[in-house]
Amino acid sequence: MFSKVIPVLIVSIIWIASGLVIGSAIANLEGDAGFITASIQGEGDTGF
Repeated sequence: MFSKVIPVLIVSIIWIASGLVIGSAIANLEGDAGFITASIQGEGDTGF
């Protein structure tokens, strides 16, 4: 059971981390106001 759970956790962590990196890059392009707006409109920590 754990052999299936661990890869899913790893992928989830990478997915969230990449989402944060992309969100930060977008924030740098749009400015802080754009990032705050995207965070409010987004779902979860990824900012999507």
